[in-house]
Amino acid sequence: MRSGEVCRLKVGDIDSDQMIIRVVQGKGKKDRQVKLPKDLPGLLRAW
Repeated sequence: MRSGEVCRLKVGDIDSDQMIIRVVQGKGKKDRQVKLPKDLPGLLRAW
């Protein structure tokens, strides 16, 4: 993911059940989905 996309993430953009992150209005003003690394949901909850 691009740094600007990460900075604009919201809690609702992360779907830990389907293991994806929804990137809204990324490069080119397009929406896309990114695979969520296995260890990231636990780290995010701890943070």
